[in-house]
Amino acid sequence: MKNILKPAKSFRVNTVKKDLLMQVVNSFLYQLSSDIENTSKDNKSRICVRLPSGFNLPNGINEENFKKEVYYYIIMAIEEKGYSATIKKNETDFILVVSWLVEDSKLSNEIIEKLKSVTRG
Repeated sequence: MKNILKPAKSFRVNTVKKDLLMQVVNSFLYQLSSDIENTSKDNKSRICVRLPSGFNLPNGINEENFKKEVYYYIIMAIEEKGYSATIKKNETDFILVVSWLVEDSKLSNEIIEKLKSVTRG
């Protein structure tokens, strides 16, 4: 018998949401990667970009929760690659601040803390 009917799971909100979530995150990260490369060519070590919002979502997906998940996955992907990332809010948007150089004082403090933990143990 030929498989005429699509599986029910392909229509479930969670499956649709997951696919849409990954599309939004990957599209943003692709653009961010290009922006970081262009910014670093100008000898800058930080970039500020507006995070995506105003998603065209199907019924059953809460936009506020979806936005939080998008931002979470974006931050996780950025930090996983060794960047520092923070989110700031201005009057209308959420702004992502990404930096790729560690400040000397921050690095020194991290080294001191690691040395303290080694000498204690």
